Order: sequence, then C-alpha cells, then structure tokens
Amino acid sequence: MDVTERMEEIVRALIGGDEISDDDREAYMEVIAESMLIHLDRERIRKGLWKEYPAKDQVYHIRVKADRVMRTLEQGFEMTEDQKQNAMEELIDIINYSIFAHRILNNRI
Repeated sequence: MDVTERMEEIVRALIGGDEISDDDREAYMEVIAESMLIHLDRERIRKGLWKEYPAKDQVYHIRVKADRVMRTLEQGFEMTEDQKQNAMEELIDIINYSIFAHRILNNRI
C-alpha cells in the first residue's frame, strides 16, 4: 500500500468509517494533533536537531519517559492534576520520539 492509498484509508476513517466509533476517532485524533503541534513548536526552536541522533538515542528517550510515567502510576495513590498533566506530556513525547525513530530506521529524514 503506497502513501496515497494509506492516506485515503485514513481520510475514510476520519469521515465516518465503521472501524472505530466517533468518540474513539475524536479522542485518537486529539492526541495525534497534540503530538503534531508539540512537534511543530519544537521544530521552530530546534530546527530538526533530532535528526542528528540515531534511532537508538530516540528509543533511549522513549525508555526514560516511559519509566517516568510507570513510576508515577506505580506510586499507588491518586495522581494529582499536575502529575496527570506531566504523565500526559511524557506520553506525547513518546509518540514523537517513536515517530523520529521510525523515520530514521526507514531512512526518511
């Protein structure tokens, strides 16, 4: 499946495909949009600095951020709003680092 076919499938899903519910579609796209906005904001500042590092470094950052989220979740008490917000920010970063590593491994930088 080429990029055009993949994009057509995504567009069909976004405009009402039956693969997932409208609520799931909206919630998923909110997270994807947020990760893209964070990426754009950081690109304005860092000008693609991530491209200078190999996939292994990107995955290292995923591991560090995932560990932070896990430690917060494993504390065994109700998370504060600040802790939730921080965990969600770490998870958005994980999405972006995953995309960077995938692009590097796929020679798309």
